[in-house]
Amino acid sequence: MATGEYKNLNNYDYWEKRSLEIVEAKWKKEGAVEKALAEQFTTSKTAVRKEVLDFYMQYGKDNKLSYTDTIKQLNQVEISDYKATMERLYSQAPTEAIQKQIQLMKDAKKLNRLQALNYRLDAELLSLGYSQQITMEESLEQQYTNTYYQTGYELSKGIGVGINFNMLQTTAVVEAITYPLRGVMFSDAIWDNRTLLVKNLRKTITDGIIRGESNQKMARNLATEMDSNYKNALRIIRTETAKVVNQATIKGYEDTDFLDAFYLIATLDNRTSSICQKKDGDVVQLKDAVVGDTLPPFHPNCRSCAAPYFDEKHLAGSSRIARDADGKNIHVRGDMKYQEWFDTYIKE
Repeated sequence: MATGEYKNLNNYDYWEKRSLEIVEAKWKKEGAVEKALAEQFTTSKTAVRKEVLDFYMQYGKDNKLSYTDTIKQLNQVEISDYKATMERLYSQAPTEAIQKQIQLMKDAKKLNRLQALNYRLDAELLSLGYSQQITMEESLEQQYTNTYYQTGYELSKGIGVGINFNMLQTTAVVEAITYPLRGVMFSDAIWDNRTLLVKNLRKTITDGIIRGESNQKMARNLATEMDSNYKNALRIIRTETAKVVNQATIKGYEDTDFLDAFYLIATLDNRTSSICQKKDGDVVQLKDAVVGDTLPPFHPNCRSCAAPYFDEKHLAGSSRIARDADGKNIHVRGDMKYQEWFDTYIKE
């Protein structure tokens, strides 16, 4: 509970700046995560390229493959080589669950050459999925914790009074991270993305062999598929980060025992989605906060955020930051919502 003489209650611009600063800090910290993901994909891309080029070298002629040759059953020597590769990947697997999956592929019967290649790539990419999950889990835990305490600090500083703030329980962090966004947990989204990558690589390889593509063209096409999958991974971590940051913000508001509601802030520029345009300025009771419905993110890569709400009358005479048609920062009325801003500064 806050005690003392309040300040900044009627300063819409102040609270918008503080809320956006917290979000901005989120994106800066996420840069390190994106770098780690990029390194993981680079390592996997190198491994995939090597496997495929070795396949061309072993079974190809003039840098091309015959589909008929690639679907021949493995002979004893090839089976021995395949099992040795899978044994190496098994020994390098980071978890028992991944080891079990590799063991199943290793023990597969009556494999042809193309199937063996696909299984080797699948096994290589299991470690990629695991690395992504661990990296994202650590990042989301840190983002939630930092945002929670930063929210309490900004409220206390902005209001000018002391606020009793609870120590964050580990269970709250775990619940926030594992809370499904539109019915999908972030860990499932990561592994679904890996499964999609395996599927697309198999299709690219099979189609390329049938079309008679050279080894270099095949390598480029596979790299393109992996780059596309990397972008999917970035979208997942950005959207999930927005989820936990907004959840931590609301948790911070609730635990101060001072606020009853929050309002939504949509970035006032011409990249704002139609969904966020309509929700800009909406006031939501804390008890009604539901991620993806009344609390951001409302869509992938959503930039909207929450700010503390005190009273509508306090918005009169205040201001908020926006951008004009040229992208320059301007100040507009604090109670101006997205559609009015668009009609006034962009449409005209």
